Amino acid sequence: MINISKDFLYYIQNSFDQGYHLMETLRRMTIFVIGTFGVLILVLMEGDY
Repeated sequence: MINISKDFLYYIQNSFDQGYHLMETLRRMTIFVIGTFGVLILVLMEGDY
């Protein structure tokens, strides 16, 4: 019973860590995409005399 509890807690902690890394990756990707689109829009507007 104690072993099962330990494994269960470890599994929850592992899932939480993976979820945290997933959110961090999504946040970085979102910032990267927004930055890229921002630069593209600026370039397009600059070239649109």
